Amino acid sequence: MKDINNILSNCSMLSWTVLVKAILANYGCLDDLDYSVNNVRLTGTVTFEFGSVKAKCLVYADLDADCAVSLDAVNDLVDERNRRGLNKAFYITASSFSQDVKQLVNDINLILLDKEYIEDHWLDIMMCISDADYDSLEKTPKSTSSRKKLKVTFPDGTVFCDFDTGETLIQAIRYIGVEKAASAGLTVSREPLLTRNVNPKYAKYYKPIEDDWYITLQSDTGIRMRQLLALNIRLNLDIKVEEGTGFVVKTKASNRKRNRQYLLVDFEDGTLIGGDNQTESFIEAVQHIGVSKIKNLTWRDEPIVSSYKSNKYQVQLGTGEWLTVPNSTKEKYKMLAVISACTQIKMKLAIK
Repeated sequence: MKDINNILSNCSMLSWTVLVKAILANYGCLDDLDYSVNNVRLTGTVTFEFGSVKAKCLVYADLDADCAVSLDAVNDLVDERNRRGLNKAFYITASSFSQDVKQLVNDINLILLDKEYIEDHWLDIMMCISDADYDSLEKTPKSTSSRKKLKVTFPDGTVFCDFDTGETLIQAIRYIGVEKAASAGLTVSREPLLTRNVNPKYAKYYKPIEDDWYITLQSDTGIRMRQLLALNIRLNLDIKVEEGTGFVVKTKASNRKRNRQYLLVDFEDGTLIGGDNQTESFIEAVQHIGVSKIKNLTWRDEPIVSSYKSNKYQVQLGTGEWLTVPNSTKEKYKMLAVISACTQIKMKLAIK
């Protein structure tokens, strides 16, 4: 998943446009953005519904994150809205609004959305990004030479520092103890950072961390640092958390857990499923869970089970229904983990 800061700091109109469309969709706009771009600025219109009335609204989005948006810039947008005779106007910025804007602007038909809003509603916004647009985010180039890393040092001298700050967070939480870390009650966009009971709406944004526990990593490096600092304060851990670019990475990619040949599923009732054919193991595990229990679940915006073939990754079951089967062993593992969390059917998963 792309971090917020990686998107906002990377001068790509493609990624910024995708994010703006998702922000507007999350806010309640009804159609795709009709826009034009000029340098790092986007101007366009969207349709919004006010009760039973649908109306066009003006949108202005600014990728320049170096300074706060001035009162003059906001007033220019209001003038343009009035000139066009439009109902509302959205001003979206990758930075923040100046104090003058916050103190003096009182216009119910002007909606101001800044980086803080994006961070607070990150999970909901990501839910509004289509698969095609999300793939374009993944292709956005980024610099690795100055990429910030996190370094966590425990009182006993144990150090965690990975190229991926999400991996550093996971390593630190596992060292603290997942259940103990969960007791701190941290949340991301009002959803728990760590949980045993995944909200089906956000299931695809959680991943297994240990046994029956799941974690969401929908945050940027700065937020992950604050999460670690909050754990330190709430749990009285006496750890040192640092953010920087010059740290020596302690975890090599070659030392991370690798996916191999066997998908093993160990159910609480004693049933053990696994073999060298991961697809057969996956289907057998789903049938053991019960197809009827997962009919309302989705995976990457597609139904896991449907009465007709809705995507190319589906295979037909003996019952006539179609089951979505991910390509890779890792994706099969993740889908079963999500199914386990949503159905409350306990199982231990492993890739051997």
